[in-house]
This record gives sequence, C-alpha cells and structure tokens, in this order.
Amino acid sequence: MAVKLKHLEPSDLDNFQLKFHYPTFREDMLSSIEQPNREVILVQSKGQDLIILGINYYHPGVGELWLIPSVNVLKQPKMTLQVTKTMIDGCLFGEREMRRLFFYIKNSWVAGHKWARYLGFT
Repeated sequence: MAVKLKHLEPSDLDNFQLKFHYPTFREDMLSSIEQPNREVILVQSKGQDLIILGINYYHPGVGELWLIPSVNVLKQPKMTLQVTKTMIDGCLFGEREMRRLFFYIKNSWVAGHKWARYLGFT
C-alpha cells in the first residue's frame, strides 16, 4: 500500500480534518513549520490525509515526538500504527541516529498507552 510522506506546507492545513477539537491548530502548525529545530511531516494514505507527525529536536540525538490525527485515522488504524512505527525505527533511530525519543500521553487515554507500548516506549 502506498503511503506518501511530505513536509507539511501551509496549503495542506486547509483540507486537514482534525480528529479532535484543536482551536489553535492552524497557528500552531504554521509556527511549527517555521521552527528550525522541528520537522513536520504530513502522512497520506489512500489519497487521504492520515496524520501530521512532528519531531522537536532538543539536543543531538534527543527529541520529542508528536502527532495530530485526522478523522481518517479511524478508517486506517493499522496503517497509522505501521507508519508511525516505521518512522520511529527507520527514520529517527536509523537514519537520524536518535538515542532518546519521548512524547506525552494524557493519563486517562488508555488507547494512547497501548499505542505507546506498541511503538516501544516505556
């Protein structure tokens, strides 16, 4: 199955349908795109926006992962997991030689904790 990865551009925000309410989404994404210590990737599958995946680089080899899901995540949950896992293992730990990666999950979000364990986080 073809997955398309591209650096997020301002025009991509016009059609991105968020899975949850995020009042400052556009402003935050525009700011993230411009930050020199961040990489922001739009992941598309089956011609639909799936997630926006970002990494904030804090120090060489250390960064924070974050993602913004679209409504299409519910249609392609396995693809979302596979893409995220591949990006972490292949790109961040493999190509970018990251040695520490972290992200935050709301304590009450049980599925998020399961997702984090699948991705290899403790």
